[in-house]
Amino acid sequence: MAVIKDVARLAGVSPSTVSKYLNRPEALRPGYRERIAKAIEELNYIPSNTARIMRTGGRTNLIAVVVPDIINPFYTEVYNAIRIACAARGFMPILYTTQEDRNIMLSCLEKLNTRQVDGVIICFLDEENIVKELEETQRNVPITILSWKNYNEQFNSVLIDAFNGFYTVTSYLVKLGYRRIAFLSGLLNRAISQEKLRGYKRAMNDNGLEIPADYIETGRFRYQTGYSCAGELMHLETPPDAIVAGNDVLALGAIKYLINSGYRIPGDVAVTGYDGTQLGALFEPSLTTVALPLAQMADMAMQLLVEKLEHPESRPQQAIFFGKLVERRSTKKDAPMILDF
Repeated sequence: MAVIKDVARLAGVSPSTVSKYLNRPEALRPGYRERIAKAIEELNYIPSNTARIMRTGGRTNLIAVVVPDIINPFYTEVYNAIRIACAARGFMPILYTTQEDRNIMLSCLEKLNTRQVDGVIICFLDEENIVKELEETQRNVPITILSWKNYNEQFNSVLIDAFNGFYTVTSYLVKLGYRRIAFLSGLLNRAISQEKLRGYKRAMNDNGLEIPADYIETGRFRYQTGYSCAGELMHLETPPDAIVAGNDVLALGAIKYLINSGYRIPGDVAVTGYDGTQLGALFEPSLTTVALPLAQMADMAMQLLVEKLEHPESRPQQAIFFGKLVERRSTKKDAPMILDF
């Protein structure tokens, strides 16, 4: 079992600096805090409960942040928003990634059950399939879920209404004159993808537009998926004139295929994303998307978590946010180039 000297050696600091981090992390510069937090995670270091309680009244000032991965730039931006919200309240986040693997997720929750952290923020995971495990973890440490709109009232939840976002962006394309609109998103065995598909279908139906079965393409949320699925769509006998993508990564992969294949965007095919990542604004053509209010969502997640820490018997609360349509050049050729982040 690792001891404080092991953490200090790995982090390249003195044992007294590690002790200060465990006692008053806000007294250290961010660089030191990040190095020590990383060393603690790598070594699975567990401070003495007795000593910790004497120092901090049971607080570690650490918040676990669990995301699917950090390959997708969206999750990097999610983590950064939470990091800022944590710092404003004197907490330090520790990042865990699940690689979209259930076994890794369960292993992560087992570690958190030892209560090495004051709270946990679960970000955009397939949490409906691990409710029992989350309930077990919440017996030891409070949880806030940052996710898509659902109806789970067992946890503090900060939710984005994905149905509304996809209804809005699909309706927007219809107003621009597009009629053959395809849907490209994640695997449909997840509630997240079902919500997005439901919003797209409702908008198409409300506007009297047909949805050919081969206009719905799904896969993992990766650039490669967007690239290959766009190829499948454009080789149809009647290809789409617009693609609604489930996130910005899929949209940018699709745009890459279209450009490489000689299509004009948006002259031949319009493409929209979802998330509002900075990469979408920098890409050319810049990406029309539904931007999520990550700063406000992260701040609310921390607010609910701190309230639960201070009032353990309080009932779970839910807060719902809505995305904002951001029009750029992937749907409107003369849209201004604005770096709105």
